[in-house]
Amino acid sequence: MTFNQAVENAERPGSYRITSEDIWNFRVPISQVELAQDGRTALLTTGEELYEGNYGVRLNKVTSRLTAANISDFGVETPFSVQDWPRDKGFYMARFRLPVLVLGTLLLVLVVLLFTGRSRDRSAERAAAMVAAIPPDERASLPPTLDITCHMCGRTWTVTTNP
Repeated sequence: MTFNQAVENAERPGSYRITSEDIWNFRVPISQVELAQDGRTALLTTGEELYEGNYGVRLNKVTSRLTAANISDFGVETPFSVQDWPRDKGFYMARFRLPVLVLGTLLLVLVVLLFTGRSRDRSAERAAAMVAAIPPDERASLPPTLDITCHMCGRTWTVTTNP
Protein backbone atom coordinates (compact mmCIF):
# COMPACT_ATOMS: atom_id res chain seq x y z
CA MET A 1 0.00 0.00 0.00
CA THR A 2 1.44 3.39 -0.97
CA PHE A 3 0.59 6.62 0.86
CA ASN A 4 0.77 10.14 -0.56
CA GLN A 5 2.83 11.24 2.46
CA ALA A 6 4.90 9.65 5.23
CA VAL A 7 2.78 8.10 7.98
CA GLU A 8 3.15 6.96 11.59
CA ASN A 9 1.19 4.52 13.74
CA ALA A 10 0.84 2.26 10.70
CA GLU A 11 2.84 -0.76 11.93
CA ARG A 12 -0.07 -2.48 13.70
CA PRO A 13 -2.41 -4.87 11.86
CA GLY A 14 -5.31 -3.16 13.69
CA SER A 15 -4.55 0.03 11.76
CA TYR A 16 -6.08 -1.58 8.64
CA ARG A 17 -9.30 -3.31 7.78
CA ILE A 18 -9.77 -5.27 4.55
CA THR A 19 -13.24 -6.48 3.54
CA SER A 20 -14.45 -8.24 0.43
CA GLU A 21 -17.06 -6.51 -1.70
CA ASP A 22 -18.99 -9.67 -2.50
CA ILE A 23 -22.33 -10.71 -1.00
CA TRP A 24 -20.60 -12.15 2.10
CA ASN A 25 -18.67 -8.95 2.98
CA PHE A 26 -15.94 -11.19 4.36
CA ARG A 27 -13.37 -9.52 6.63
CA VAL A 28 -9.80 -10.52 5.77
CA PRO A 29 -7.51 -10.88 8.80
CA ILE A 30 -4.19 -9.00 8.58
CA SER A 31 -1.36 -10.86 10.29
CA GLN A 32 1.62 -8.54 9.72
CA VAL A 33 2.45 -5.02 8.55
CA GLU A 34 5.87 -3.86 7.35
CA LEU A 35 6.29 -0.09 7.03
CA ALA A 36 9.09 1.19 4.78
CA GLN A 37 11.80 3.49 6.21
CA ASP A 38 10.40 6.51 4.40
CA GLY A 39 6.92 5.81 5.84
CA ARG A 40 5.21 6.00 2.45
CA THR A 41 4.80 2.29 1.75
CA ALA A 42 3.25 -0.44 3.87
CA LEU A 43 3.32 -4.13 3.02
CA LEU A 44 0.25 -5.90 4.41
CA THR A 45 0.37 -9.66 4.95
CA THR A 46 -3.04 -11.30 5.23
CA GLY A 47 -3.79 -14.28 7.42
CA GLU A 48 -5.13 -16.18 4.41
CA GLU A 49 -4.88 -16.00 0.66
CA LEU A 50 -7.26 -13.67 -1.14
CA TYR A 51 -9.56 -14.96 -3.84
CA GLU A 52 -10.42 -13.24 -7.10
CA GLY A 53 -12.66 -10.24 -6.62
CA ASN A 54 -12.94 -6.71 -5.32
CA TYR A 55 -11.89 -5.59 -1.86
CA GLY A 56 -11.72 -2.41 0.16
CA VAL A 57 -9.10 -1.32 2.67
CA ARG A 58 -9.71 1.22 5.43
CA LEU A 59 -7.18 2.94 7.66
CA ASN A 60 -7.77 3.28 11.38
CA LYS A 61 -6.05 6.14 13.25
CA VAL A 62 -3.01 6.31 11.00
CA THR A 63 -1.35 9.73 11.42
CA SER A 64 0.89 11.84 9.21
CA ARG A 65 4.58 12.27 10.14
CA LEU A 66 4.37 15.93 9.19
CA THR A 67 1.32 16.81 11.27
CA ALA A 68 0.08 14.47 14.00
CA ALA A 69 -3.33 16.15 13.78
CA ASN A 70 -3.85 14.58 10.34
CA ILE A 71 -5.60 11.35 11.32
CA SER A 72 -7.03 8.94 8.77
CA ASP A 73 -10.81 8.78 8.43
CA PHE A 74 -12.05 5.25 9.13
CA GLY A 75 -15.10 5.79 6.90
CA VAL A 76 -13.03 6.21 3.73
CA GLU A 77 -12.44 2.95 1.88
CA THR A 78 -9.92 2.48 -0.92
CA PRO A 79 -10.90 -0.22 -3.43
CA PHE A 80 -8.52 -2.78 -4.94
CA SER A 81 -8.96 -6.06 -6.80
CA VAL A 82 -7.31 -9.47 -7.02
CA GLN A 83 -7.08 -10.98 -10.51
CA ASP A 84 -5.56 -14.41 -9.80
CA TRP A 85 -6.17 -16.59 -6.78
CA PRO A 86 -5.52 -20.11 -5.51
CA ARG A 87 -8.52 -22.36 -5.14
CA ASP A 88 -8.32 -24.71 -2.19
CA LYS A 89 -10.58 -26.43 0.33
CA GLY A 90 -9.92 -23.81 3.01
CA PHE A 91 -11.21 -21.04 0.76
CA TYR A 92 -14.49 -22.78 0.14
CA MET A 93 -14.96 -23.81 3.76
CA ALA A 94 -14.30 -20.28 5.06
CA ARG A 95 -16.80 -18.59 2.77
CA PHE A 96 -19.50 -21.16 2.13
CA ARG A 97 -19.78 -22.99 5.46
CA LEU A 98 -23.01 -21.29 6.50
CA PRO A 99 -24.88 -21.72 3.18
CA VAL A 100 -23.84 -25.39 3.05
CA LEU A 101 -25.09 -25.94 6.61
CA VAL A 102 -28.41 -24.26 5.82
CA LEU A 103 -28.88 -26.29 2.62
CA GLY A 104 -27.87 -29.50 4.40
CA THR A 105 -30.40 -28.85 7.15
CA LEU A 106 -33.14 -28.18 4.60
CA LEU A 107 -32.25 -31.38 2.75
CA LEU A 108 -32.39 -33.35 6.00
CA VAL A 109 -35.81 -31.88 6.82
CA LEU A 110 -37.08 -32.78 3.33
CA VAL A 111 -35.84 -36.37 3.68
CA VAL A 112 -37.52 -36.72 7.08
CA LEU A 113 -40.76 -35.32 5.66
CA LEU A 114 -40.52 -37.72 2.72
CA PHE A 115 -40.24 -40.75 4.99
CA THR A 116 -42.94 -39.60 7.39
CA GLY A 117 -45.19 -38.88 4.39
CA ARG A 118 -44.77 -42.47 3.19
CA SER A 119 -46.27 -43.83 6.39
CA ARG A 120 -49.38 -41.69 5.75
CA ASP A 121 -49.66 -43.11 2.22
CA ARG A 122 -50.19 -46.60 3.65
CA SER A 123 -53.71 -45.62 4.66
CA ALA A 124 -55.10 -47.35 1.57
CA GLU A 125 -53.40 -50.57 2.64
CA ARG A 126 -54.89 -50.19 6.11
CA ALA A 127 -58.35 -49.69 4.63
CA ALA A 128 -57.97 -52.92 2.62
CA ALA A 129 -56.77 -54.72 5.75
CA MET A 130 -59.85 -53.49 7.64
CA VAL A 131 -62.12 -54.97 4.99
CA ALA A 132 -60.09 -58.20 4.96
CA ALA A 133 -60.58 -58.47 8.74
CA ILE A 134 -64.36 -58.68 8.27
CA PRO A 135 -65.50 -62.32 8.54
CA PRO A 136 -66.07 -63.90 5.08
CA ASP A 137 -69.81 -64.50 5.61
CA GLU A 138 -70.38 -60.78 6.43
CA ARG A 139 -68.09 -59.70 3.58
CA ALA A 140 -70.24 -61.68 1.12
CA SER A 141 -73.22 -59.47 1.92
CA LEU A 142 -71.24 -56.29 1.09
CA PRO A 143 -71.25 -54.68 -2.37
CA PRO A 144 -68.26 -55.58 -4.64
CA THR A 145 -66.45 -52.32 -3.78
CA LEU A 146 -66.51 -49.99 -0.79
CA ASP A 147 -65.50 -46.35 -0.64
CA ILE A 148 -63.65 -45.73 2.62
CA THR A 149 -63.00 -42.12 3.60
CA CYS A 150 -60.37 -41.07 6.09
CA HIS A 151 -61.84 -38.27 8.17
CA MET A 152 -58.34 -37.14 9.28
CA CYS A 153 -56.98 -36.35 5.81
CA GLY A 154 -60.20 -36.31 3.75
CA ARG A 155 -59.01 -38.87 1.20
CA THR A 156 -61.23 -41.67 -0.10
CA TRP A 157 -60.14 -45.14 -1.23
CA THR A 158 -62.09 -47.72 -3.14
CA VAL A 159 -61.55 -51.18 -1.69
CA THR A 160 -62.62 -54.49 -3.29
CA THR A 161 -64.60 -56.55 -0.80
CA ASN A 162 -64.72 -59.91 -2.64
CA PRO A 163 -61.52 -60.43 -4.62
